[in-house]
Amino acid sequence: LHWIQGEMISIEAIGRIKKPIVWTLHDNWAFSGSEHLPKNMFDYRYKEGYTKFNKPHGEKYFDFNKWCWERKKNHWKNPIQIICPSRWLAKCAKDSLLMKKWDIDIIPHPIDIELFKPWPKEIAKDLFKLPKNKRIILFGAMDGTKDPNKGWDLMQKSLNIVYEKIPNSLAVIFGQSSIRRTDDIKMPIKCVGKLKDPESLSMLYSAADITVVPSRIESFSQTASESTSCGTPVVGFNYSGLKDVVSNNFTGYLVDPYDYKKLSEAIIKLLKDNKLRKSFQSESRKKALKTWSYERISKMYYQIYKKVIYSR
Repeated sequence: LHWIQGEMISIEAIGRIKKPIVWTLHDNWAFSGSEHLPKNMFDYRYKEGYTKFNKPHGEKYFDFNKWCWERKKNHWKNPIQIICPSRWLAKCAKDSLLMKKWDIDIIPHPIDIELFKPWPKEIAKDLFKLPKNKRIILFGAMDGTKDPNKGWDLMQKSLNIVYEKIPNSLAVIFGQSSIRRTDDIKMPIKCVGKLKDPESLSMLYSAADITVVPSRIESFSQTASESTSCGTPVVGFNYSGLKDVVSNNFTGYLVDPYDYKKLSEAIIKLLKDNKLRKSFQSESRKKALKTWSYERISKMYYQIYKKVIYSR
């Protein structure tokens, strides 16, 4: 199992499956109520169980999360082999009341390292009509500026600080065709829309000088791993799944959550130091080749399948 939302299969139907199950989690839904991510780093209902005493203040009506969680608790009697893409998500699952006695292993999400690779920067910039004399700061998510978890509110504060220090900088956003501009945003911004093929996305990562992932919570961050594979350093917050993707001081920077000033300092440092950025670019590609290839990840899954079958 991977992503089972959109009414693909019910909670009760999962409990009726008699065959061994290997379930790769992409967020926290499986051991939570109906939430896909915790509300914040202090949301522990999935650890304590869903009761009327830990129901969030302001939620006055029917506790839908409690109802969903209890259905899982009542119908998932046989332990399921869980795969998590990051240490953070694995710890959340292991700490959860629902899965604390289940087998939980860590296997990162794979990427096509031959597709997501460094392309010549000038060619990549030409493809997207990006100015060659600008420092390109990349931000991407599906409608990411509208999702509070993706941290656009924090990033735009950082961009203003960066623009004061590096006036030849340009922010490029993919995943949406426009944003609502306000007078608070000083840096020029270019939206390239939703890219429908991975080749274009790979070229866009290559066109950028750095990718910023200012998310509050990420179970892994495919954006960060794809950027890393293209040799483009990543800057983000030192929390959740991003800690497994970004090697701090080698392939990018992780700063204190959720300090937008420190985020801007890390961006400025990388953009100003060409030698350091080239070193990070080289280390980024090395990490991707070593860590996220289909060949490596498939072997890890093969071992899990053997373990599940033989333990039966």
